[in-house]
Amino acid sequence: IKLIINPLLESDANKLLASGDSSKQVKLSGEVFEISLSIIKKDGKELSVTTFDKPITIRLKVDPTLNPKLMGIYYISDSGVLEYIGGQYVNGELVAQISHFSKYAVLEVTKTFADVLASHWAANVIQELAAKQILSGTSETMFEPNRQVTRAEFTAMLVRAFKFTQTGELTFADVKSNAWYTEAISIAVEAGIVAGKSDTLFAPNAQITREEMVTMMMRAHEIINGKTMITSGVSFKDESKVSSWAEEYVKAAAGLQLI
Repeated sequence: IKLIINPLLESDANKLLASGDSSKQVKLSGEVFEISLSIIKKDGKELSVTTFDKPITIRLKVDPTLNPKLMGIYYISDSGVLEYIGGQYVNGELVAQISHFSKYAVLEVTKTFADVLASHWAANVIQELAAKQILSGTSETMFEPNRQVTRAEFTAMLVRAFKFTQTGELTFADVKSNAWYTEAISIAVEAGIVAGKSDTLFAPNAQITREEMVTMMMRAHEIINGKTMITSGVSFKDESKVSSWAEEYVKAAAGLQLI
């Protein structure tokens, strides 16, 4: 078994990071490591191991001067494209599980939008979620912070946030196979997070309601944490208007102080 961990030269690392998305400011914490694993057979032939049946844990040291909310372990492709892996902070290191080897580094990624000023009440949260690749702009430079969110957009955010990946078969007539949101909807339906407006319609571009968002959020929460009955003393003056299918989720979310 041959395991190689090579730190890239500083010049090569900077060149690689510069070849990615120019609209993001990227700060490197430490070094970019290229990790490879191979098996050398009895006859001397070497077989590269590119993916793993079970995840492998990596630990990378963290620069304490970087913003922890904008920082994480990233997989860096040969073309400089970044994929957020995340990681938990433990004793000066970020610890994450990966399913393949390649180039990895701890990065602080800052994505700015022309229509979200630093003084905007949601600016910090938007930057954090953009760094974690949970949400993106409506273009490279625009975010449209005051626009309504669609069912497809919120579905995609939840799938990215909870890192669900298992796709399923879709039967919705209004979800085309080549739409940007098709995979996310397929994953969310397979996980049981969301259903269609009917058996044949999903309404991906319809504006999502608060009770729909809460229901989807709590279903995802239950998949990750298990179903927990929450006794909540929270009441809303308009709770009689909450749909029957959303009532238990609204109460549970209020009990967890998520809403």
